[in-house]
Amino acid sequence: MESLARQEATNGPLPEHATARALATGAAIGVFLAAGNVYTGLKIAFMDGGAIVAAVLGYSLFALLRPRRGYTRHENNVTQATAAAAGVMGAVAGLVGPIPAMELLGIAVMPGVIVVWGLALGGLGIAVAVLLAGRLIHREQLPFPTGTATAEVITTAFRGPGTARRSTRILVIALGSSMLVTAVRDLGEIVPSAWLVPAQLGAVSLASLGVGVGASPLLMATGVLMGIRGGLSFVAGSVVAWLVLAPKLLAWEAVAKPEFISMVAWLVWPSVAMMVASATTSLALQWRGFGRALADLVRMVRRSRDDAPSRIGSWAVWGVATAMAVVTVVAVAVFEIHVVLVLALVPIGVVLTAVCARAAGETDMAPVGSVGAIAQIGFGVGGPQTSLAAGSVASGMSSHGATLLWSLRTGKLLGTRPGALIVAQCVGTVVGVVVAVPAYAAIVSAHPLGSEQMPAPGALMWKTTALAVGSGSAALPPHAGIAVLVAAGFGAWLTWASSRDTAWARWCPSPIAMGTGFVMPAYFGGAIAVGVGVFAVLSRVAPEFCQRGLTTAAAGAMAGESLMGVGVAAAIAVGLWG
Repeated sequence: MESLARQEATNGPLPEHATARALATGAAIGVFLAAGNVYTGLKIAFMDGGAIVAAVLGYSLFALLRPRRGYTRHENNVTQATAAAAGVMGAVAGLVGPIPAMELLGIAVMPGVIVVWGLALGGLGIAVAVLLAGRLIHREQLPFPTGTATAEVITTAFRGPGTARRSTRILVIALGSSMLVTAVRDLGEIVPSAWLVPAQLGAVSLASLGVGVGASPLLMATGVLMGIRGGLSFVAGSVVAWLVLAPKLLAWEAVAKPEFISMVAWLVWPSVAMMVASATTSLALQWRGFGRALADLVRMVRRSRDDAPSRIGSWAVWGVATAMAVVTVVAVAVFEIHVVLVLALVPIGVVLTAVCARAAGETDMAPVGSVGAIAQIGFGVGGPQTSLAAGSVASGMSSHGATLLWSLRTGKLLGTRPGALIVAQCVGTVVGVVVAVPAYAAIVSAHPLGSEQMPAPGALMWKTTALAVGSGSAALPPHAGIAVLVAAGFGAWLTWASSRDTAWARWCPSPIAMGTGFVMPAYFGGAIAVGVGVFAVLSRVAPEFCQRGLTTAAAGAMAGESLMGVGVAAAIAVGLWG
C-alpha cells in the first residue's frame, strides 16, 4: 500500500496541482458556500458540504472556455477541496451552534475573536487529519464514501463533458428559480412565508400553531436530500411537537400563548434530551471505534519515517502546537475557562477528532454533533460558557478534519498530491472564516436568533445543553421533567434499535431528525414533507433522474435561497430594505 510519503514523492510537482487558477476558482465558489451554509445552518441546522457541487462547477467554469486550457482533474480536485473547506468554516468557527448560543445567553463574542478561534480550530483539524491520513486512507484504505463519490464525479466529467454540462444546467436552473422565489417572498411579499391550515384542533387554531407548508425551496430541497427515513423522522417530530404536545401545553397552562418562541422554550428540552441520549448511545455503541481511534493516535506519534512525509509531518506537528497555543489563549482570555480545563480540553478534542475521522471513513457520517455534546457535558462543571466553548473545540476540529480527509480520499483515487490538497484546505479555511463571520453578523442583525424567521435550532440545543449540565432540573419549565425522561429513553432506544442487524432497523426513525423537528416552526415540517414526497415519487417514476439530477437540483435550490437570504439580510442590516 502506498504511504502518504510515497504518494507525495511520486505524484508530480505541487504547482501542477495546486495552481493559482485552481485555488482561486475554489475560493470563489467557497465564498458562496460559506455564506450560504451559515444561513442554512442557522435556519434548519442542516448544511451541505458542497464537495460534489464545487467539483461540477469548477469543471464547468473551465469547460466554457472550450477547450479547458489544460485544466486537469488534479486541479479540479484542488478546486473542490478549497471550496469545501471554505463552506464548512461556519460550523468550524461555531457560527451555527456555540457562538449564537452564547449570544442567546447574553455573552457577546467579538467578530475578530471568532475569526481567530475559527482559524485555530481549523488549523488543529487540518493537522490532526494530516497525521491520521497515512493510516486511515493509505494503509487501511477506508472508503470515505463522499470522497469516493466526488472522485467518480470528477472522473466522469473528464471522460464525458456532456454529463458535467447537464449537471451544471440543472444546478443553475434550480439556483435561479430558488433565488426568484425567495426574492418575491422576502422582498416583494407576493408569496407568503407559509400556507397555513385554516382549521381548529379542539380549542386551538392550527394556524396559530403554524401548521401548514412553508414557501421555502430550501426546506423542500432539504426534504429531498434527507431522504425518506430522515425526512419522515423530521416530520414525525414536528407532528408530535405541534399537533400533540402544543395543544396539551396550552391546556395545562405550561405555556401561556401559542406563539413560536414561547412554545420552543418548552419543546427544546425533550428535543435536546432525545438528541443527547442518541449521541451518547451512539458513541457507546462505537466503543471499539474509540479504541481504534486511540490506537491511530498512538501510531501517529510513534510512526516510522515512512508513515508521513517529513516535510508535511513536521509542518503538521508545528501546526498542532501553534493552533493549541492559540486555542488555549483564546479559551482562557476570552471565554474565561480555567487553564487546567483547557489543558485537558485540547487533547480530548484531538481524540474526539480521531473518532470522527474513523467514523467518516467507515460510514461517511462524521458524528460532529455527538462529540460536541459529549464535550459540552464533560466540561459542564465550568459553567455554560465553558460548556459551549468545549463543545465548539470538539465539533470544530472534527468538522474540519473530516472535510480534509474526504478531499484526501478523492485525491488518493485521482492521484492528486496530498500537499496540494492541504494547501487548498488552508486557503479555504482563511476564505471561509473571513466570509462566514460578516455573513453571520448580517443575518443575526436582520433576523433575531430564535425567532420564527431564524429559529437557530442548533443554537437553541447548544444553549439548553449548557444550561442543563450546569443547573440540572432547576432549569426545567413546568411539566418538562417527565418529557425529558421519556424523550431521552426513546432516543437511546431508537439509536440502539437502528444499530441492530435486522430488516426493520433501517426504517427506525432518526432521533436527531425527530428532535430537530421539535424546535422548528410546524410549517417547516410541511415543506420538508413535500420534499420527501417529491423524492419518493421520482425515485419510482424517474429513477435515473433521481439518481443523477435530483440531488444536484436540490443542492441548487438550497444554495439559491441561502444566497438570496444572506443578500436580503445584508440589505436589511445596512438599511437598504425594510
